[in-house]
Amino acid sequence: MISTDYYNVDNSILDTSALPNGSYTIEIRIIDAGGSITTQERFYSKTGRIAPSDQPLYFFHAGRLKNELDINRLSITGEDTFIRGAYNMRLGKSLGGSAGISMVDKTSMFEAGLFNQGQNYELQACGIRR
Repeated sequence: MISTDYYNVDNSILDTSALPNGSYTIEIRIIDAGGSITTQERFYSKTGRIAPSDQPLYFFHAGRLKNELDINRLSITGEDTFIRGAYNMRLGKSLGGSAGISMVDKTSMFEAGLFNQGQNYELQACGIRR
């Protein structure tokens, strides 16, 4: 058992904040005023890769990267201007889509992807264009 909660009559929204990430079957037990118990099993999916059904997720960053690594390492020493942002939205019950862009000085990258999470599997496909 992961969580047990009591809800008021007519409440159809469950608090899922205590449930762990992943996809699994949950059991919902409803006890009415007369003491009758109704049990339902529902497939549940919680992941940070799919936006909530009622709102998209997005971000935007801009600034300067400061890198003080030695020139003999894999990174360039100096300061670079960067801009990056992404937009993620739910496309179906367990399907999400995302698009993002990153630019550092004269180099840019666009990424688009789909993510699907089902019972006992996760599937992700991404495309990157420089």
